[in-house]
Amino acid sequence: RVLHFGTHNAGRLALHVAKTMLEVMTADQNEGFRRIGDLGRKMAEGVRQVARVSNRHKIVVQGVNSMFQIFFTDLDEVRDYRDFRGHVDRSKFRDFALRLMDKGIYMNPSATLHSLSSLVHTEADIAATTQAMAEVLEEMP
Repeated sequence: RVLHFGTHNAGRLALHVAKTMLEVMTADQNEGFRRIGDLGRKMAEGVRQVARVSNRHKIVVQGVNSMFQIFFTDLDEVRDYRDFRGHVDRSKFRDFALRLMDKGIYMNPSATLHSLSSLVHTEADIAATTQAMAEVLEEMP
């Protein structure tokens, strides 16, 4: 026996969506997975480039494939909860995310949540996002 429960775990609509998503992602020899990974890596590298130009804010960008996280920190890498709790400036990240919203870029203002790229994102979206990030970092105290 297997215990399986939860609000969205086995509903017919959710299962259909999951099946359709897997069909899209695995079509053309997993092209969807390759594309989403490429977009995520490009976004993370774009943020790293913006951070290198902004000398006033120490930023670390970490991630895997389409998932990335931006940390305002004095560390070179955030490895665990102690690093996060003791060295990440969560209020600065919140200010950063809220200022991005004013420029039309949504990023969850919680420093504990990661960001994701999507198949609908484009290179132009990455350029617009990194441009907005550069502007916000210049505006921030």
